[in-house]
Amino acid sequence: LPIIFGMIKEVTNKKVVSKKSIQNNTQIPVLAELEQVTDSDSFPFVIGGNSRSMFGEQIRSLRTNINFYLDDQKKTNFIIITSSMSGEGKSFLSMNLAKSYALQGKKVALLEFDLRRPKISKVLGLNENPIGLSSFLIGKSTAKEIITPLVNDENEHFDLFPSGAIPPNPQELVSTKYMAQLKEYLGNNYDIVIVDTPPFGIVADAQIIGEWADLSLIVTRFNQTTV
Repeated sequence: LPIIFGMIKEVTNKKVVSKKSIQNNTQIPVLAELEQVTDSDSFPFVIGGNSRSMFGEQIRSLRTNINFYLDDQKKTNFIIITSSMSGEGKSFLSMNLAKSYALQGKKVALLEFDLRRPKISKVLGLNENPIGLSSFLIGKSTAKEIITPLVNDENEHFDLFPSGAIPPNPQELVSTKYMAQLKEYLGNNYDIVIVDTPPFGIVADAQIIGEWADLSLIVTRFNQTTV
């Protein structure tokens, strides 16, 4: 009976339990497998400095795989990061992937476009800052005014564009004329733009912002994401 029960449970389990379970249900390539990191809210940047953690090496491997899909002739490449639901680690991945490119000497912008639940600002202690993408997208701030530099090192250029105050109409904001102005500014000033978007399975923002994408990454989480 336990064996039969175990087989039934495995067959009926619709959660991601392995790389193979994703490959069996989609034609989208799997670019990396990352170990789960504890205390990610307390230590949001795992990669950097002299750190040679397993997660850091996995991020570097992911970056290498991503580069195969990017056009190295383009001045700026836009990477969109999303997931099917909240809690799958997309914001944490966005921060560390952006940091890894900055460590390579790239000019990197990290955009916190999850305007409803801005996780990056929270873990960095910036949630009291009312200036951000939401104020830019209503014409109240310039792009330069909302930039928060994340490093103080002449060898790194890593800027955060925080979400700012939570707006009542996020989806309308990402459809305004200011989005084109923002993309133009980013294209003139950065090599890599990492965009943390809301889960695509909940709201349509990711699909709208996804029009910018040179590459879109979908984050899944072991035993949580449904396939």
